[in-house]
Amino acid sequence: MKDVLWDVTITKNGQHIWINKYNDEEIYCVDCKHPMVAVRGRVKQHHFRHKVDSNCSSDSESAKHYSKKHEIAEILKECGIVKVEGTIEKYQADVLFENDWAFEVVFSSKVTPEKMRDLRSNLVIFEFNDGQIWDAENNYEGVPFDEDNFRDIVLSFANQILNDKEIDVCSYCRQVKGWDSRIGKGGICVACDIGWTDEAKQLKEDSERYKEMKMR
Repeated sequence: MKDVLWDVTITKNGQHIWINKYNDEEIYCVDCKHPMVAVRGRVKQHHFRHKVDSNCSSDSESAKHYSKKHEIAEILKECGIVKVEGTIEKYQADVLFENDWAFEVVFSSKVTPEKMRDLRSNLVIFEFNDGQIWDAENNYEGVPFDEDNFRDIVLSFANQILNDKEIDVCSYCRQVKGWDSRIGKGGICVACDIGWTDEAKQLKEDSERYKEMKMR
């Protein structure tokens, strides 16, 4: 089985450590709890791997999702109440902030239409498979943000929420897109303005259905 390139691991006390902050601690896989080692130097991507062959069931997608979910949670803890996989209404949020806001991490599985419909005004979605926004290492790619790093981007949302300000995400798809998030009329991104996203198409269908009902 091909070893997954984890960028996060845990200590024996359960503390998360990311590869860029690792300092020779004794570390374990967050999934199977087997010992891990850091791989650094002249490699394409610094990462953690299992110390010996393992039957760990994690794949690269689940590893990336876990890492970003917990990274966002660790940052938000600086500002307020946070619960990983917390419950809001009948849904599970990747990261629940202040009991009212769902921060979602997307690599392959999109937020369901039902969840989008019911939680839209309280969603913040990081869709990391959008190559126009995020690069292969999940850093922002080409799209300008007011902040210089991922930590400050997440903190900006926490501050907006705590100060009852407009959240800097597209009002349709709820995705984080830097200055492009609300560039269109009504605070929507370019893709939603053109009608490319599933969310924009669904909202248009709902609007047309509503108009038809009123005309009856």
